[in-house]
Amino acid sequence: MLVVQLVYEMIFQLPVAEENVLPVYQLARIIRYGRFFQRLETIFVFFWLLNGLVALSAAFYGATTGLAKGLSLPDYRPILLATALVAYALAFIPPNYPTTMIWDRQFLQNLGWIITFVLPGLLFLVTLIRRKGGQSGASMDGHQPPGDSA
Repeated sequence: MLVVQLVYEMIFQLPVAEENVLPVYQLARIIRYGRFFQRLETIFVFFWLLNGLVALSAAFYGATTGLAKGLSLPDYRPILLATALVAYALAFIPPNYPTTMIWDRQFLQNLGWIITFVLPGLLFLVTLIRRKGGQSGASMDGHQPPGDSA
């Protein structure tokens, strides 16, 4: 990934590089190997689609299982259809692709650090506070630590 980023930054100037949504696609478009092998991005499209499918599936699975654990459900499958319908409905909120890119630039790139650093920090602090003010000598799930007899 680092090599691809370095090659991309060495080929494209900064204003152009900031506006490209698919940098690897732009790199693949300029590959020319002889007279007959040009525009090799069609070979890479299959792998990009497969990568996108795996990434979206993993994100959906993580969201569904996280929601199930947060709701203390024994299994994630009962809420699978509801989560899929919510994700499908949320996909229609931005009216077009340029609006999506504007939202990405304004909110996710500027405020993404809150989700990345502040939210886990707050959760860690809440865990520490609960552990101090909670049960003495017992773990959070109510079981005694090994070696302790009550």
